Amino acid sequence: MARKTAFDPAEKLEQAMTLFWQKGFEATSIQDLVDALGINRFSLYNSFGDKHTLFQLALDHYIDKVSRQRLTPLLCERGGLAAIHGWLDALALRLTQPGNLGCFLQNAQIGTAMDEPRVHECIAAMHQELQQALTHALRVAIRDGELAGNTDVEALARFLFVHVQGCILLGKGGGNGDTLRADIATLKRQLTLWQGGQLTA
Repeated sequence: MARKTAFDPAEKLEQAMTLFWQKGFEATSIQDLVDALGINRFSLYNSFGDKHTLFQLALDHYIDKVSRQRLTPLLCERGGLAAIHGWLDALALRLTQPGNLGCFLQNAQIGTAMDEPRVHECIAAMHQELQQALTHALRVAIRDGELAGNTDVEALARFLFVHVQGCILLGKGGGNGDTLRADIATLKRQLTLWQGGQLTA
C-alpha cells in the first residue's frame, strides 16, 4: 500500500511558486526548495519530479491562480474603460507595494527557463490571453460609446500591453512610486486619445 502524503501538495506548490518568483529558476537550488517547502528530497522528487518539472508546475499554478484571475474584470460584458482603468489602478498598487516581486512570467523570461519549449509556449499564450482580454474590454468601450468606432482595438491593446510590461519591469527594479503612478495615469488618459490606430494628442 502506498504511503499517504504527510503534507498538502497544493500548499507546497504555492510555496515553490513563491520561491521561484523571488529567486528565479537558475538561482533556486534543490536544497533551497527542500528548505522552503520543509520536505526531504525524496518527497520533493516523488511528488513533483525534478526542478524543471516543479518550475513548470509552479508556472502553471501562477497562470491559473494569479494571471487569469486578474483578467476577470477585463472580460466583463459591461466593463469597458472602467474595467481597464480598474485593472491599471490595481497594477499601480501592486507595483508600488514594498517588496514587489514583479511578474513571475516576466521574471521567467530572463534566463534558461525559457529554453524549455513548454515554458516559452505557456508565457506566450498567457501574453496573448492578456491582449485578447484588453481587446474585449476595448470593444465593449466602443459598443458603449466610450471610444470612437474606428478605434483599432488590436493596436491599442498591443500598445497597452507593451507599456504595461515596461512599467512592471521598472517597478521590480525599484522604480519611483510616484513616477510609476504617473505613468499608469498617462496610459489611462491615452485610452481616449487613440483614434483610428494612433494617438491624436
